[in-house]
Amino acid sequence: MDFEEQRKSLVKKLESEGILKSEPVIKAFLEVPREEFIPEKYRKQAYEDHPIPIGEGQTISAPHMVAIMTELLKPEPDDRVLEVGAGSGYQAAILSRLVKEIYTVELESSLVVNARKALKKTGCGNVTVITGDGSRGYSLKAPFDKII
Repeated sequence: MDFEEQRKSLVKKLESEGILKSEPVIKAFLEVPREEFIPEKYRKQAYEDHPIPIGEGQTISAPHMVAIMTELLKPEPDDRVLEVGAGSGYQAAILSRLVKEIYTVELESSLVVNARKALKKTGCGNVTVITGDGSRGYSLKAPFDKII
């Protein structure tokens, strides 16, 4: 299975639908291997445009939703971003290519472990994954330029 070709095809589809718009976000989507953020048994679906279970009753968001949220955030290279709900780490991985640093807070400790592994494997050194309740923000590193 050629994930790189599938990734390129998905990006072209999201561009043609007007969902992916800005060159930096398009480049991030082409660089981040979504399959690394998905449990092995679902990996063949990595570039299908739908949510996929990641454990603990949660899902990795559909690629179009990650694209919409990222485009709306309007990430800038010097931004410090807080993400509430790390999940698989995929959204943070996309943002890692676009901003200075990301702090992402996740309630489920097993998802924190998996997100950290995937982020490390994909070279996302500017992402810090914290176990906790992100609904109250993350005051230890506040203020943030943007929150997602």
